[in-house]
Amino acid sequence: RRMLRRLAIQIGVRGPVAEAYNNSIISIQDVTSLAQSVGAAHSIKPAARGKQAMEALAPLLPRERPYLPCCSAATLARLGMAAGPSAEALSRVGRGKAFDAHGGSGTHPNKTP
Repeated sequence: RRMLRRLAIQIGVRGPVAEAYNNSIISIQDVTSLAQSVGAAHSIKPAARGKQAMEALAPLLPRERPYLPCCSAATLARLGMAAGPSAEALSRVGRGKAFDAHGGSGTHPNKTP
């Protein structure tokens, strides 16, 4: 049996929030075949051919816009969504250097080497 790599997130809302969300829906589209095409393009080797396949799909993909919640500049910086120490640390995540900004050696601040 082959395991499928699927990730999902479910966020539950109730009451007036759910009603407002439901009333704001403009349309619902099934994009299963587009998602399958994107997945197939990402698996093409060599990478240059995969990039060409993704470029061909680009006109079919939705336009992405950055999301910036209505928060103070200080809150955005604390969340790493605006320039500041949190954003700097987040930019290094995955490179083993997330904690170097504070003078550390790249280890987690709560762990001893």
